[in-house]
Amino acid sequence: MSLSGYDIPDRLTRDIEALLNADPYNVDIPVVRVEPWDTAQQVQNKIAGVKMKASKRGAALLVLPIEDADDESANLDAAVMTYSIAIQAFTVRELNQQSAGTQKTAYKIIRRAAEWLKPMRLDGITTDFVPDKPSLMRVSLKDQPQIEMWQLNIRASEADEESIQRVGSVSIGTSGALPAVTVTLTCGTAGASIYYTTDGTLPWSGNGTLYAAPFAVAAAGTVRALAFKTGLFPNIVTSKAIS
Repeated sequence: MSLSGYDIPDRLTRDIEALLNADPYNVDIPVVRVEPWDTAQQVQNKIAGVKMKASKRGAALLVLPIEDADDESANLDAAVMTYSIAIQAFTVRELNQQSAGTQKTAYKIIRRAAEWLKPMRLDGITTDFVPDKPSLMRVSLKDQPQIEMWQLNIRASEADEESIQRVGSVSIGTSGALPAVTVTLTCGTAGASIYYTTDGTLPWSGNGTLYAAPFAVAAAGTVRALAFKTGLFPNIVTSKAIS
């Protein structure tokens, strides 16, 4: 029986957006998640709203909505869906080549996204992200020759809930009040490593802090935590607002 209770396509695109934002290479590249119901104008408005990042401009990454899924399992009793995921990198040549531009080409940005995501594994996925065909493709915009765009195509399969073993979820405890809130993290799985963030991004070994002892939070924000252990799948990310 495959995972239930989750909107897997929505969750995948949200976590991919978080992973791309966590990549240091994208420090000056906005990552925009496109909703299935967004019109072309709404997408343009989203891009315009985040066109500057780290005082740079001229490039962006788009995480497109998942439009299709295939059942590639041999088990007739339980469907395990494989999702096709598309991510686009684009640059506006005139803006990107200015002194305030990122100076990164769309091809370099999308190649980096492919390298960054390939070894990743998210809750609800049985395998790493794998390349689709074509893995990389140039997107031609004949009416907008100033824009260079490349697309990354990857696939990911949802997990079988009956065959998957997970790390226990993380409990977040707090004491005190701002500006001196003490946060304690616990996990029921012995030997698990807990990673946490205080900026709302997705915690994992490449983004966040390895928990060793209770820590202090001095300003309002959101603590997110996730536990990992070799041989086990992660559980749901736990979040707690500090206010």
